[in-house]
Amino acid sequence: MEKIKILAILIFLYGCTQSYPEFGWYSYYEKEPAHMKPYERFGKVYTPIKPEDAITYRERGIASWYGSDFHGLPTSTGELYDMYDYTAAHKTLPLGLYVRVRNLKNGKTSIVRLNDRGPFVEGRIIDLSYASAKELGFAEEGTAPVEIEALGFPIYEGQQLTFQKPASYSVDAYRVQIASFKIKENAIKLALDFQRKSIETKITEFRKKDELFYRVRVGNFKNLEDAERFKEKMRKEGFNQSFVVGD
Repeated sequence: MEKIKILAILIFLYGCTQSYPEFGWYSYYEKEPAHMKPYERFGKVYTPIKPEDAITYRERGIASWYGSDFHGLPTSTGELYDMYDYTAAHKTLPLGLYVRVRNLKNGKTSIVRLNDRGPFVEGRIIDLSYASAKELGFAEEGTAPVEIEALGFPIYEGQQLTFQKPASYSVDAYRVQIASFKIKENAIKLALDFQRKSIETKITEFRKKDELFYRVRVGNFKNLEDAERFKEKMRKEGFNQSFVVGD
């Protein structure tokens, strides 16, 4: 009986480490894992962004890094933090997602895998490992203005690492996604509210397995800075999980 229990545990752990070709390793679960559920920190509730909505995510803000005080401690995925690996923490993007981080001061870039939640300091959008901060050239300063762009979830083609559904720096326009509905009428109602305010609105459909989602995106911006400002405006108006997408 004891051998059967051990075998069952090993099978479960093996399944947890497998990669899913479209939306990351946790899509093997029928139910979302704990780190994809809403959570609270310091009186504020954060709702993780669904993998299918995160693919075109872009954001600008301040990056920081965490080092030896956390080295070897568990991250939100359960793995131990390694300050010399290229990983990062984000408050709402799905864990397992790879993002490109660009230092806006010097143009240096670093590709990291999200495996933790944070930073929970006002005004900071991503907490990087020491290795990534060093690659970006701000390990000494501690913080830097950055742009982050979702690349996707990893796929290995032979020995070559690529990303499923990568986002591109070359886009025709930026929009702000403010909501996602399962009921089409709700998406239309919200879109009409913005159209009455003369704000360009777009509803995009996305199918995940047997479910169809209707995503409401507003605005039409030619540069990321304007889109980011509008995103902050939407958050202040109650659309707390708004984020910028490339179109």
